[in-house]
Amino acid sequence: MSVYIITVKLSAIPVLLLLPAILFENRKKINIKSLSPILLISLLILIPWLLRNIVLTGWLLYPFPGINIFSFDWKVPISDVQSLKDQITGWGRNPGPNFLESAKAGLSQWFPIWWTAQSEFKKIIFLILSLSPFIVLILKFFQKTIKTIKTF
Repeated sequence: MSVYIITVKLSAIPVLLLLPAILFENRKKINIKSLSPILLISLLILIPWLLRNIVLTGWLLYPFPGINIFSFDWKVPISDVQSLKDQITGWGRNPGPNFLESAKAGLSQWFPIWWTAQSEFKKIIFLILSLSPFIVLILKFFQKTIKTIKTF
């Protein structure tokens, strides 16, 4: 599912971090045989998506100019790719008339503008989601500590 999500929206790449977490948690139960179907299905989803990107634009991940490994005749010029990347980044940070300046700004410059534009509900959700990995780690630590105490 995480591989499919990435083909729909690249910002879902952090979802891939769930797979190593699951594998680490179940490391005693997992072997190569059990991972083979997952890897095969992932490749069957990713390879056509990557090939489509290459055929349509000449870029492996469009509009990401960081991976520049092909030089096809039909390749979209790097200036256009960078411009589109800046437009997408800027609009995501600060939708409005000055969105292009946000693309080049650092976190300390664009984040306060973005934060003030969010509703109270979105701010609460953002804080909960930002803190959730730490909460999970703390709960895991206490869970292992309690198991250790019970064994004594």
